[in-house]
Amino acid sequence: MALETLNDIVITKGGWPALWERGGALSRRGSATIVAEADGSKPRPILVKTRGHLACGQHALVGLRAGMYVIRAGRSGAIDVKRIKRIGVKGEVALAEVEKVDISSIPSELQPAVQAALKKADTYHCRYAVWVDSKAPQRYGPGRRQLAAIYDEIRAAKTAAIKDEMEDWELKLLTLAEAPPEEA
Repeated sequence: MALETLNDIVITKGGWPALWERGGALSRRGSATIVAEADGSKPRPILVKTRGHLACGQHALVGLRAGMYVIRAGRSGAIDVKRIKRIGVKGEVALAEVEKVDISSIPSELQPAVQAALKKADTYHCRYAVWVDSKAPQRYGPGRRQLAAIYDEIRAAKTAAIKDEMEDWELKLLTLAEAPPEEA
């Protein structure tokens, strides 16, 4: 265990450390970097790229926390697994204390993530994120465009209800004004 500055950790606009899930295979060689939660599950991404140059590039930005695993795999089958013990940001540099996990003692819940890293490293011109929670928008609520459509529907319904009330109110005033005065 050593306090290291990792070159591939980026700092988000909010000042949080994050790491890109990246990689894929070229004609003869390939590599992949994947981030897994402390229990080996897929993390929720901050950003998933769907446009631009994607082949063997950056596919999903994942926020880092203590306890998460960073898995690097090569097309040759080489695996490097590190567990983040502590992580912090100082200025524009992220400092991470990592613990290298022995390949022979990889936890069983981490095996699917390791297999996904190997698959990504072997996928020719990989253009998509492999180990992120792709159902996060459905699980955590609708996306921005869906919310805008929902708000437009709500606004239209409220406007129609207000117009209906105003028409009823105007009708009441009109009926009172047109009624003949009562004689006593």
